[in-house]
Amino acid sequence: MREMNEKSKIENVYLNYLKEKSELEELISECRREFEQLEEKILLDKDSYNKLRIFSPRQNMRLEEDVIKESKEKSDELTKKIKAYKTKLLEVENNIKAIEQIREKVKAQSGVEILSMNENDRKRIARDLHDSTIQNMVYLIHKVEYASKFIDQDPTRAKLEFNIVTKSLKDVIQEMRDLVYDLHPMNFDDLGFETTLMNFFDNISHASSMKVSYEIYMEYEKYNQLILITLFRIIQECCSNAIKHSKGKKLSVLLKEDKKLLILRVQDDGTGFSESDIEDKDMKHFGLKIVKERVSFLSGNFYINSTEKGTVIQVEIPIEND
Repeated sequence: MREMNEKSKIENVYLNYLKEKSELEELISECRREFEQLEEKILLDKDSYNKLRIFSPRQNMRLEEDVIKESKEKSDELTKKIKAYKTKLLEVENNIKAIEQIREKVKAQSGVEILSMNENDRKRIARDLHDSTIQNMVYLIHKVEYASKFIDQDPTRAKLEFNIVTKSLKDVIQEMRDLVYDLHPMNFDDLGFETTLMNFFDNISHASSMKVSYEIYMEYEKYNQLILITLFRIIQECCSNAIKHSKGKKLSVLLKEDKKLLILRVQDDGTGFSESDIEDKDMKHFGLKIVKERVSFLSGNFYINSTEKGTVIQVEIPIEND
């Protein structure tokens, strides 16, 4: 599936119209300069004929008439050009006004999308807390209540139960740490994008049965922190989605710069899924919908090809050259 970024397309059309307007204004200026040069030429020719006095007055008159005729033809031609250019310029200016109105609407819509993405993030966090952490805490409360009944009657059994509670509490703490890490990797600010990304790949390699491989070809220094953290979240979600749901054995990640694009490709050899699942908030691939939104905020494009032999996710983000 190819998801074209409408905002990027609108911006390209807008820039093309601005460029066309500038070119038309230059063409009109050139025609006016030609007009001025033509007038100067007529005056110079008439003056030169009068000064030379080589020809008879009648011959001079004919020469002037020929010059005037030729000049009029050129003048008419320039007038037609200017009229055509002005007509086209008016059309382009009207198109620019229309595109500017669309840009304003898109800008307003982007604000709504940002709110939507924030709300989706909150829902996901709430669901994660409810499905894991809160459920585990409720379970631990029951275990503590159950163990307390044996403190006087059977201290050994009570101790064993409390040991189970202690281990479960450590698991809950780790879950909370993972959730905090998902919200913002603590070491990102200190270690930077590259080291954080390498640590992430190492962690999922050890925690998952999938064989994880990656290739990175990009200059991290030229990107601001907001773009890098957004890119990290995209990689994190794509990899987590593959590990949780693909049932595959291999996961590969490619991140590279290609001309004016930053390309991310995440590929697995799992069972694949229906692309309609992405749009369904109740489905397990809901996280990929948030990935699409993040990509759109970077004016990028998001592609998915999922079959029974595996899934390929590709993200293309334009590189802004300062």
